[in-house]
Amino acid sequence: MAKKAKVGVLGASGYTGSECVRLLLRHPQVEIVLLTAERRAGQEMREVFPQFSPFELPKPRLCGAPARDHTESDQGAAGAGAGHQGRRPVG
Repeated sequence: MAKKAKVGVLGASGYTGSECVRLLLRHPQVEIVLLTAERRAGQEMREVFPQFSPFELPKPRLCGAPARDHTESDQGAAGAGAGHQGRRPVG
């Protein structure tokens, strides 16, 4: 039997990430070893998506969260775009 590939899914608690998890669970040569999430980090996948209840999956971890510009904190919806002025696009 071939060695299983160990894979991680970033954003596993979102729609696209959960679909990747669903597809990978059925792949015979894949072992899911890492799941990440932003808002659902630390919750069992079966709590977020009951269809994963029969499967043993790692808990999604918070990983690689984008850095926050603290000058924008607590500005609410009115100031949501204010901190982006003067920034150049990457690339």
